[in-house]
Parts: sequence; structure tokens; C-alpha cells
Amino acid sequence: MRPPNKDEEEGEVIAQKMSGDSLSILGQTFTFDSVADAESTQASSNELDIFQLVGSPLVENCLSGFNSSVFAYGQTGSGKTYTMWGPANALLDENLSNNKQGLTPRVFERLFARINEEQIKHADKQLKYQCRCSFLEIYNEQITDLLDPSQKNLQIREDVKSGVYVENLTEECVCTMKDVTQLLIKGLSNRRTGATSINAESSRSHSVFTCVVESRCKSTSDGISSFKTSRINLVDLAGSERQKLTGAAGDRLKEAGNINRSLSQLGYEFSFFVKNSYSG
Repeated sequence: MRPPNKDEEEGEVIAQKMSGDSLSILGQTFTFDSVADAESTQASSNELDIFQLVGSPLVENCLSGFNSSVFAYGQTGSGKTYTMWGPANALLDENLSNNKQGLTPRVFERLFARINEEQIKHADKQLKYQCRCSFLEIYNEQITDLLDPSQKNLQIREDVKSGVYVENLTEECVCTMKDVTQLLIKGLSNRRTGATSINAESSRSHSVFTCVVESRCKSTSDGISSFKTSRINLVDLAGSERQKLTGAAGDRLKEAGNINRSLSQLGYEFSFFVKNSYSG
């Protein structure tokens, strides 16, 4: 639940947080795993802040060998991009207040800190990590490499060993937060945005920033090496739109149609997985 923007300050607040896992909209209560209201921050100072709710478990799951993803989903102008990356130009501002950092920089700060801790803790096993990052966008049903925009209309492939992957997508090795920041700045500068009547800098594409984390260690008893690979996917979806509210026309209307179509399909996929997880 985000704070009202300047165009909404005179309006009525219809959503109220009821507890740590429920909210009420016009008297109807909905329950979730957790609810963060307008008083919550991006910081990691208490259990109700966004990073503690989402980011910290993501890192721990990754280091345990599980693939983990965060999807920022919602109507255009609802704060998805702000939540994922922070305010505009935040990645360029070295003096930015810690409270304003986005979820993605916090995730990688914690990831590198935890990797350092694990390597020290398991030095006897020669534990080593390697991280590789990629950044893509999906715009009008086509995939573009945000780290090399000349690579357009990339194709999705699948094989037994790698699973699903994007062919010819650039991957860069990263060792520090500075490495990640440089990739984020480069990729975000290539992302497509446009103005609507709701949002002056609306993201017109879905973006996926992926980090593959590989670890290798050697058993102290028999000297056999073991490997573990996991992924962190940070997904900033384009906002769902109603044409009457956004005033979309021409190319913007075409974009909106593709955005809404892909979001609907994603919703069907989530519903399918949830249904099968309960039934199976």
C-alpha cells in the first residue's frame, strides 16, 4: 500500500491495513502472507519493512540453492519501479539516504555480505562463489538485451541441462556492489519509458534482472568437489492499464494492449501453479 501521490491527496483512502497480513477495501477484508502499508519503508530496520519481508528471505533461499524471484506487479503509477530500483537516478547518487534505496541494491548488498560470511565460515572446504548477471526487457512481445541493445528479438530456448534460457543474452561476472550498480545503470538507461496521463515516466516494457549464483566446495573427508547453482530473478513488470484512464492512443495503445495481454497470461500461469500446489 503506497502513499497517495500529489493527484490523489484530496481523494478518499479506501484501503486500510487491518493487521500484518490483512487489509480492508471498502469493508471487504483480504488476507495475504504479509501487508506493508504507507508507513513501511524500503529499509531493513524492522520486520515490516520491504527488504525484511521480501529481500532477506530471497538471498537466504538463493544461498541454500533455491531459485527465487520477486515480481513487482500492479497498475501503472503504483510504485513498482520505485520499489525495485529506488527514486529516479538513485543508483547514480552515492550519498542517497539508506531509507530510499530500492529493493534490488539492498538484495545485492546483502548477497555479497552473506557470500563473504559463508566463504570465511567454510574456508576449510575451499568454498568459492561466482555470480553472473543479465538484464533483458520484453517490449511488444519481443526480447531485447538491455546490456547490449543491438541484440533484439532474442529467442527463448530450452535444454535438459540449462532449462529455459534466452539465446545470446549477455551475461557479466560481478564480484562487488559496484559491478552490479554499473550494470543496472547501463540497463535501465536502455529501458523504454513513455508518458501517460497517469504516469509521466511509465515503464512500457517488462524487465528481468537475473543473477546466477554458483558455488563450489570440497569435502574435508574425501576431497570430492560439489557444485550448487541458483538464480535470483528481479522482475519489474509494466503496469496494467485502462485506456480510458491513461488516454492511450496510437503506439501507446498498441503497447498497452500487449502489456495487458501478457499480464493476463502471467496471471493465468500463477493461478495454475497455485491451484496445483494446493491439489497436488
